[in-house]
Parts: sequence; structure tokens; C-alpha cells
Amino acid sequence: MTEGVQPPYSEIFTFEPVTITPTSLWKDNESQEAIQGLTGWEMSRRYGNLTGVRKCPDSRTETPLPRSSATIGSIATGGDFDSYKRLFNFQAFRDFIALGHYDGSTLTVGKMPTGCGGLAARAKIDNGIRLDLRDVQAYVERGIAHPDVVVQTFLSASEITKRTGKDVLAAAQDHLDGTIVPFALFSGKNSQYRSSINPELLLHRYNPGEIYRMGFIPPLADSELPTHFQHILREYQQQQARTIGNNPRLPQYQKVQNPVMVYFSTDIRPVQLKFPQLAGRPNRIFELNVPRTKINNGIHIDGAALDNVIDQTEYPMTHAVENKDNPRGEFSRTKTLYVETGDFDQSIAIAEKMLSQRPWMQEWRDLLGSEIIVAQTKAGRIEMIQRYQPGI
Repeated sequence: MTEGVQPPYSEIFTFEPVTITPTSLWKDNESQEAIQGLTGWEMSRRYGNLTGVRKCPDSRTETPLPRSSATIGSIATGGDFDSYKRLFNFQAFRDFIALGHYDGSTLTVGKMPTGCGGLAARAKIDNGIRLDLRDVQAYVERGIAHPDVVVQTFLSASEITKRTGKDVLAAAQDHLDGTIVPFALFSGKNSQYRSSINPELLLHRYNPGEIYRMGFIPPLADSELPTHFQHILREYQQQQARTIGNNPRLPQYQKVQNPVMVYFSTDIRPVQLKFPQLAGRPNRIFELNVPRTKINNGIHIDGAALDNVIDQTEYPMTHAVENKDNPRGEFSRTKTLYVETGDFDQSIAIAEKMLSQRPWMQEWRDLLGSEIIVAQTKAGRIEMIQRYQPGI
């Protein structure tokens, strides 16, 4: 190749092989690192120090400080908010972050950045283009309001604020290097907010030329943030500096989303704590959260809320089918669907519902090497796990 010319991404990086089995997940979840992480998380929950992170399930995004965070995965931070209202007011939460994401290499003067598949879908629909993905189209139409990451994340933070009396930070993450930029803060005390971007540009007269006139997302100053958010961002910056130091080619690795597993769970504990080896580096797990409610000794999952999450699952599964013969294509190595709830029979019922009611799920299931793993967990620990087979 010509000296000084950067080769295309596909010639730079090859994804490493990762094997997933019920046994490997069990061992990972039973490791000392997992036990310590889940114990630390439980202490944060017990003392009301959790930060709820409403984030996209995109496998390249990072949850800041997992031991004191709870993840609520929903494409483009949109979708269903009402089903989480009880969770938003759970006493274990100190505050919340709405965390959108983008590809930092697409951020230029006067133009909105891209990189989130859900936001790209919203842009297509706004331009009169119907998606090939029927269920994703339904989700985007009802759950994603705007194709710009700062507008959509601002609106998501606002929706959380309406349902809780706690502070909510709106921030955007560059999924190439993990950088997080906070740009708006909603106060839980008086429902007021401050923003580094003129809210008129976000709510009434959208103008990317003005929003991105400096070529980057303008951040809120540290002095404008509550002490706890300052601590989270400072600790996270140090964490990411170590990550980049250990993986200098990470931004190249992050250009294409290619997880090995779709994680479908009612648990809000970050997947990095539960499976520290598998999730020890980004771009391995597409993380969807299913809202649920405890009733007496059982767990209730609202049917409409479940369908909302299943609709989103079409996105990774259909791309996996499309790219089955392209090892460097998006989701080409997505061969495992992991479904966990607090009840084993319920996990099986969800897998059966997806297979019987969604044709795209059966198409993915027919791929060579694909598998569904179902599990029952309690407090983040696996109690039962096995491959799903019809009739088990």
C-alpha cells in the first residue's frame, strides 16, 4: 500500500473469535470478579447511590462506573418511558443519565454526527423512506422523536424528568473512544434545566449549522454540574484513559458494531458486572432491558412493554442474517441470544414468543451456529441456565 495512506477499516481489523455456551456464561457469572462486582453494586443499591443510565443497547457504548450504575437499554435512548416510572422513583436511585451515542469521526462543522442505527432509521423515515424492518419501523415511529443525537437525548432526559424527582443529565458518548460530553442538566428539585446548547435549537427551530458551528458538541462546565455527576465523569475519564492505553486500536475496533451476543434481560445490573470476562471489552454484547414489576413473590412483565423490546430485537437479528457471509459486516458474528428473567419458565416463554410470532427471529435461528440460551437469575447470579430447545 502507498506509504502514509490509511488502509480501509476492513483491512486493519479482524474481530477475534468468541465462544459462548451455557457453561461459559455460568463460569463467568460465578467468577470472583463477578461476585465482587455484584457485591459492590448491591452496596450502592442499599445506600441509595445508584445512577440509572438510559442508554442505547449498541454494543460499542460503555456504562460509566458499573458498580454504581443501573442500565436501561433502549435503542437511541427512546421507546417506552411509562413502564419504567416505578423504577425511576425507586429509592435506590440518586440520579439518572440519558446517554446517547455517535461516531466521533462524523462530527464536523455545521453538521450533526451520525453513528446510531436507531437515529439513522429515524432520519430515513423523516425523508419518506420505509424501512425493510417492519418491527423496527414501528418502534422508531412511536419511540424515537428526532435523528440528531443531542436532540433525541435531550428529549429522553426530559421524559425521565417528568417521571421522577431526581436530577437527570443529558450526555452524548463517542462510541469510538468512549468520550462522554454532558450538555444538559434537568433539576429534580424544580423541574428547571440548563443547557450548553440554546434549547430553542433543540425544541423549536432545529438548526445543525448553529448547534455544531464549532465542530463539536459544546459541553456543560464542571461547575454547572452537581458534585456527584462531576465525580462520575472524572472517574469515567480515568477509566477510559486506561482502556485506550491498553487498547490503542480501540477506535478502529469500534467502527463496525459486531457483538457476539444479544442480551435480553429484566435485570438492571450492568452486564459488565455479571459477565466480566465476556463483557470485559466493548463491542461484544447488544444489551436490551425489559421492564418488569414485582408482585408479591412473582415478577410481572407487561405484554405491551415486552413487545416494545422484542420489536427492537429485529435490528440485530436481521443484520446478522444479511451479513452471514460477510465476516466484517455488522452483526455478522451475532450467533447467541441470551434471555434471562427471574423465572426460568418466563424466560422460556419469551424465547417461544419471539420464535413463534416474529419471522425474522426464525430466519436468524436457522443460521448455522446460532443458539438461544435461557436463564433464571436472582440478584445478578445465575440459578438455572441451558440452551433453549422447543418443548424444554
